[in-house]
Amino acid sequence: MDVGACHQTGRTGTSSSVQSAGEFIQGLARQGYQRLSIIRLALAVPTTVSPDELHQQVTALRTAVRARRGVFEHALGLIWTASSVGQDGKVIHSLLIYDGAQVEDDIQRGHDVGRYWVNSVTEGRGRYRNFNQHRQLHGVASGLGHIRTGVPSEMGWLSFQLGYGMGPIGWPLTIVGVPHGESPARW
Repeated sequence: MDVGACHQTGRTGTSSSVQSAGEFIQGLARQGYQRLSIIRLALAVPTTVSPDELHQQVTALRTAVRARRGVFEHALGLIWTASSVGQDGKVIHSLLIYDGAQVEDDIQRGHDVGRYWVNSVTEGRGRYRNFNQHRQLHGVASGLGHIRTGVPSEMGWLSFQLGYGMGPIGWPLTIVGVPHGESPARW
């Protein structure tokens, strides 16, 4: 996804975030990942959760992704937005990126991650929506599934999702890559 593809999404206020996310994914392609499994989830907590507690929950999720254990085995990264308040409470839109050669069933993995969010991170108070089970809908209500990094149309769909499907327009994206060859003690 190059700068042109990012700007084709029509979002200018967050184009640097979208561009950075695209560059992160292009970096995965340069590392030899030809197929990515991209899981789009909306992670929610009640509005009564304090900003500090939500920050701790997101930090716990980020740490789990970087540790690459359990449901995060073969994870390559996480992209998320700041929380917005909706009918489901405080919602964080996220994309989890996995090695597509290792993770075949993106819908099931999305549910596994959602249950991890609900049961482990939020201790039963959270909720999730797995957009990957709605891939056929297209547009901002759908998930992504498997993306071949060498296919421009699939990378364009990813660019669209980064531009429009990640919550309110104008919200910056946060990108967390998984370190390769580093000790978890250095994270």
